[in-house]
Amino acid sequence: MSSNPSRPPSEATPLMVVNGNKESSLDDEEKCSASISAAETNNNATPTWKEAFAHVTPFLKPSDRRHQLLALLDLCVVLLEKIVNVLPPLAIRHAVDAISDFSSTGGDQAVQQRAATT
Repeated sequence: MSSNPSRPPSEATPLMVVNGNKESSLDDEEKCSASISAAETNNNATPTWKEAFAHVTPFLKPSDRRHQLLALLDLCVVLLEKIVNVLPPLAIRHAVDAISDFSSTGGDQAVQQRAATT
């Protein structure tokens, strides 16, 4: 595939080589300038969590409204899934507690007494 020099760099290709010159996407450069400059000053040092998060954050947030909506919808589905996965064990716990209460209080006798009084 040959590269087209008139085509601007896209998000998928933040760094392109056109005619031997390196061109970088201005959006990515503006978003990550603080973390890049910090990384350049500390070449041998491991970046802090704050620097690493600042460098990665622009790539995590969707850029258009459609993808933001889809990401929000996905987050809601994951939260709903968590709630649905927690409910069955709670229902089973209540059923087991009800059965144990029924047997410990002489449930059969209580049922017979209720039937006799009605």
